[in-house]
Amino acid sequence: MALRAKPPRQAKLAKPKIMIFGASGVGKTFTSMDFPSTYLMDAENGASQRHYLEKLAKSGGGYWGREDGAGEYSEVLKEFKELAQGGHPYKTAILDSHTKLFNTLIAEETERLERAKKEIAYGNEKRPAVRASRRMITLFDAVDMNVIIVCHEKAKWGDNGQEGYTYDGWEKLRFEMNLVLRIVNEGGKRKAIVDKSRFEQFPEYSKFDWSYDNFADIFGRDVLEGEVKATQFATDEQIQEFNRLISIVKVSDEVAKKWDAVESLSDLTSDALQKRIDYLNNQLTKGNK
Repeated sequence: MALRAKPPRQAKLAKPKIMIFGASGVGKTFTSMDFPSTYLMDAENGASQRHYLEKLAKSGGGYWGREDGAGEYSEVLKEFKELAQGGHPYKTAILDSHTKLFNTLIAEETERLERAKKEIAYGNEKRPAVRASRRMITLFDAVDMNVIIVCHEKAKWGDNGQEGYTYDGWEKLRFEMNLVLRIVNEGGKRKAIVDKSRFEQFPEYSKFDWSYDNFADIFGRDVLEGEVKATQFATDEQIQEFNRLISIVKVSDEVAKKWDAVESLSDLTSDALQKRIDYLNNQLTKGNK
């Protein structure tokens, strides 16, 4: 099989997947709405006030609130999948907040376990919330939009007491994002502190003015404001073929663990699932020699 790497200059710069966190009222969501053509998923109804809605209206943005389903993690996942398939004018998806959705699922599962008189131990009350968060990450990879995930802030504790601040939510979410920013207010000005970064333009622990124009100047407007391409998700035929092959081809534990991280095959893009099918066909051919 021929190698498939591209020269670095041909690699497409993807739209950023950003997680922001900070104290309540610091301007996390309001400033994020300056990103191009925003679609706001308001799980908290915190942006239902007039000045938020007027700002969205002026920019041609869209609002989806709790009364429409934004307070349910399962509905949020469906909405991300719809956005990924294109046919809309939006270029930026904002979820406010992951913290609310994540902790709501934990509370619901805790209540279910208590009603069933089952032990709450080893983090079993977090399992539905973690599964939903993993699905969300899979869909992030599929959607060709700027994505901003808003989280609440909480104290970060260590052996010697408080060591700063971090986000409230799935502990592995940080590792899945391109960029993690803590938003602060310094002397009446919003600043972003880089908590984690995969972009050389944003070195870790650096600080910059938190505004869309400043972010765009640093990152590149052509990517942020570029056309959104529709995503083709895996077809029923591909899912059936994958399931047939995986039932007869043994894969390594490493590959199996990686593949099992995806909660639903239907969340994979057609190209991503086809790569798995091609891999299994290749292993099958080797085994028959």
